[in-house]
Amino acid sequence: MIELLKKLVNDSSFGPGVAASLVAGLLTLIVSASLKVRLPRISNWIFWSGFSKDLVIVVSEVPTEYDPHVRPGQQPQLTPICDAIVLGDFLHFFRSTFRAEPEVVSLAQESDFDRIKHRNVLVIGGPKYNLACMSFLREIDPDLPYQFKRLRVQGQRTVQDPDLKQFVSKEAELKPLVCNPADEWDFGCVVLREGLFQSDRSVLVVAGLSTLASLGAAKWIRTRRFPF
Repeated sequence: MIELLKKLVNDSSFGPGVAASLVAGLLTLIVSASLKVRLPRISNWIFWSGFSKDLVIVVSEVPTEYDPHVRPGQQPQLTPICDAIVLGDFLHFFRSTFRAEPEVVSLAQESDFDRIKHRNVLVIGGPKYNLACMSFLREIDPDLPYQFKRLRVQGQRTVQDPDLKQFVSKEAELKPLVCNPADEWDFGCVVLREGLFQSDRSVLVVAGLSTLASLGAAKWIRTRRFPF
């Protein structure tokens, strides 16, 4: 490319104005191509760098009554395996890239979300086991094209009800997105709201109809160019 520019400048068949225009055009093309490659990466870094500040990560917690006791004595609360993998991946990312040490918590009751929502919040896992996810998605429900069916069903519902493993829409023309293990179909979601509770803070939800779908959503968000 440098040699081509030299030839254009030294070629006597071109007038000085024409040569200068060609050189300027080539330089503009080079800069434009460079920016197309680099700008998304810069925007990603800016978002994740800001989000890593004053960050709290809320993980799912499976109540012990939903799992059999495997040993005598008091049982600890459990985090689903895929959610734990997602947590470990995000912690490594924030620590190695931004030298950040996010606080990791789980919520004992839905109202506990009020104590942390003025910070940057990363929510891992769906509303079945994550009370922060339940509280946040209920609050922004009118703005969502799809919602966990679990949050729109009225009356009594069980934790293990397979009919609840779907995303539903208020729009009749939008079909439900149903988890179907037989067809190897599953669905996850990523929801980002900036400035909802605090002007300079964001809430990011990475969740799915199953814990494996939450893992897929986390992989998607980490490889997606910002804005998502």
